Amino acid sequence: MNIAEYTVTEAGFGSDLGAEKFMDIVCDNAGLQPNAVVLVASIRSLKMHGGANAKELEQENISALQIGLENLQQHVNNIKAFGIPLVIAINQFKSDSAAEIKTLSAYFTAHQMEFALTTLFADGSKGAIDLARKVIKLASKKVTLKPVYQLTDKLEDKINKIVKRCYGAAGVEYAPLALTKLKQLNHRKAYVCMAKTPLTFSDDAKQIMINGPFKIHVKDLIVANGANFIIVMAGDIFRMPGLPKVPAACKM
Repeated sequence: MNIAEYTVTEAGFGSDLGAEKFMDIVCDNAGLQPNAVVLVASIRSLKMHGGANAKELEQENISALQIGLENLQQHVNNIKAFGIPLVIAINQFKSDSAAEIKTLSAYFTAHQMEFALTTLFADGSKGAIDLARKVIKLASKKVTLKPVYQLTDKLEDKINKIVKRCYGAAGVEYAPLALTKLKQLNHRKAYVCMAKTPLTFSDDAKQIMINGPFKIHVKDLIVANGANFIIVMAGDIFRMPGLPKVPAACKM
């Protein structure tokens, strides 16, 4: 940050996990103030969140795309709640049809969302010039980060605020073990580090589409003293996921 005009960092996965941790933990702990956010999405991913078969994402599917945009809307709402301006970067694929791009553009225009179509994979840096210009413009604005919770809040309140504001959940259900630990840790001034699937807003990796109200199921609370975290284990999740047997690089 001391040797460049702009510092770009990735905060994956998604606004509900990576961005929330970055804003609430990293920025508070390090005294950082983000100036702009790039929210990356693709027509393929939106169609999948709209119910399209993962093996048929290259096929045109306007209805699935329109449903999937509801998922993107939650991510947009999350970033706006932090008080940071954002631009949506659509990672364009060769299979994206003209009708799908038109549907996407119409939605963003109707909802007054700043966006840019990027073709980085096909065109290299030239494919993101429009995005870069929009980021520079957004980053020039004066903003103040609004965290989800305060460090002095009760642990139960911190978790509730995260799941309701960032996931759109109706509330939290605690397993007996987690409930016992919650009572012991409720007044501890520690950051909350949520551990749940990145594939959906819920804690069920198979529930890609969210239909109606849902709750987050917490099975355990783990104290990380050195980092001053309370790790909240939600759903069936591994804290350190393994890499795939066949690296993605093999398909590039």
